[in-house]
Amino acid sequence: MVATAIKVNEMNNECPKFRKNDMIKEKFNSLKQKSIRLLRILAKGDELREETACGTEVCVQVHEDSSTGAAKQFTPSVEFTKRSIQGFTLVELLITLIIVGILVTIAYPSYKAYLMKSRRSDALQTLTQDQLILERCYSTNFSYSTACGALPAFPQTSTQGFYSITISNLGTSTYTLTATPIGSQAQDTTCANISVNQANARTANNSSNTSQSICWNPT
Repeated sequence: MVATAIKVNEMNNECPKFRKNDMIKEKFNSLKQKSIRLLRILAKGDELREETACGTEVCVQVHEDSSTGAAKQFTPSVEFTKRSIQGFTLVELLITLIIVGILVTIAYPSYKAYLMKSRRSDALQTLTQDQLILERCYSTNFSYSTACGALPAFPQTSTQGFYSITISNLGTSTYTLTATPIGSQAQDTTCANISVNQANARTANNSSNTSQSICWNPT
């Protein structure tokens, strides 16, 4: 009887230890399972969040449901899919070409006029340089017709090559410098010639020989 009582007491003393170990194991296993599930969800999220699988007819986007963590598929409408595959229609391309043609038709003449207007400064710059040379020559020799070493040979090409410069009415106290457009600038019929004389009288004519004051104001 005494031996039996001792064994019962020993078992009663050991049971709490067993129960405590079991509880620790259960908690550990539970945490382990939760960690595994969390890692799987994160892995799936990285792979599926922006993944898109496109076939020949339907484009299917796969993404993760933020509430459940499950993967879902989004399938766009057939009309949207066909539209994406077909691209532009012939009518749309024709309309685009017509619009581009209209814009070019309107813009090109304006650009061309602006280009010719800006090139007129080439003539004005060269005429002014020749004027200075002639005036220095006159201040030394009291004559424009006396040979000046610094005076260029005429006809002279302007600095940028858009005009031909000629000199006429060259005398003791007179001269006239004239710039005529050449090359691509010859299309500038508004300013067919630009002239200046010893009195700094500035004139310009169009292709119809009508006076044009705008030629001396290119800006």
